[in-house]
Amino acid sequence: MKKIFIVIIISIPAGLWITSSSSCNKGCPDRLFYRIPYEVYPMRDTFAVGDTLWVELNFSKDMTDEIGNIKNSFPNFDFQINAGCERIDIDPPLAHTLDFLSIHTLIGSDSSANLPVSGVSYYRLVPVYSLENYTFKCFFIVKEKGLFSFGLGSTASTEENPLQFNGVCDNIPIQFGSHLANDSENNYHMLQWATNPAYHRIDAQRFRDYGGYCFVVR
Repeated sequence: MKKIFIVIIISIPAGLWITSSSSCNKGCPDRLFYRIPYEVYPMRDTFAVGDTLWVELNFSKDMTDEIGNIKNSFPNFDFQINAGCERIDIDPPLAHTLDFLSIHTLIGSDSSANLPVSGVSYYRLVPVYSLENYTFKCFFIVKEKGLFSFGLGSTASTEENPLQFNGVCDNIPIQFGSHLANDSENNYHMLQWATNPAYHRIDAQRFRDYGGYCFVVR
């Protein structure tokens, strides 16, 4: 998943004292990094074509940044959560998520995108926001054999379209990742089986930061 940063530039005229900006900057890290938790089950390393992969999200509007422990609220916010699946036992690898998985949403809504020429595709997951919490539940049907890497990313903030929000440290770069909440075994070691060596160099922390999960379909 693409690592996404934003920058909000605040210009303060010389000699002008603004208490709110001063207090906001105090104790802020260089950037904010929030992770959206989700669960995948069953947590198997091997599936067969036609098997079911369940995905659930359940998280509060109140989130804590993992770099500076900065707390902010994101009520009724569009996180632009994308579910992507790459086949990594071929070179070049393919991120044709719609060819690999079919989605069936039970709570929330979904849409899909297929980029022209490249064929890269993904599912957009839209949770239900109620009582200050976000909830989403779906299952995927596995459609193709191979070695796959699955994860969630957010395009709520990009360098081209920086996120602006009102909160603590709201004038510094912000990034959203994901977190596989039941990642007792996310099969990180399977990245070493990838045909393209670029996957061998992905470190375990980066894989966790974007909710990475590997599995084989036989």
